[in-house]
Amino acid sequence: MPTSKPRRSKRDPEVRQRLDRIRDLMKVRRQAAQRREIDIIESIKAYLLATGSINEGITARDHRINELRKQIEYIETEHASEVSQLRGQQARAVASIRDLGESEDGIAELLDLTSKQARQYLAVARATHRPTVETGKQGQLPSSKPDQTPDVASEFASQAGSGEQADTGGQSLA
Repeated sequence: MPTSKPRRSKRDPEVRQRLDRIRDLMKVRRQAAQRREIDIIESIKAYLLATGSINEGITARDHRINELRKQIEYIETEHASEVSQLRGQQARAVASIRDLGESEDGIAELLDLTSKQARQYLAVARATHRPTVETGKQGQLPSSKPDQTPDVASEFASQAGSGEQADTGGQSLA
């Protein structure tokens, strides 16, 4: 007679319970993995939304900075134009004092300037009042239009010599 091992039937309650526990355990693991995947996807969404907001903020900031730079450039240009006109007025006033008989040294003393500065103002005044070749009108540089004041600041720079700054004695000439 053949010896046979005791066989368990498919309906063995011990096997069935064990398989049920394993199925339940696998189901719990799958649910945990699904929750983890959902949580990761939600975290990625939050990250990407924050990244988008950062990029929008940087773009807005850069736009605002560019607008402010344009405003600064406009103000600087406007100020330089005003200063140039005022330097022209100063040069004409110095020339007027000279025309009234005051010496360069006397002008320098009266206006608290160096002699060099007084000479620079006088040179600018002469340059801005010489007659133009085209029109013969006084008070204009050949390159300037009748309704514009010449760039007096650049005249001062050219009077100062090559590469040398004008000696302002504590006063700004530009």
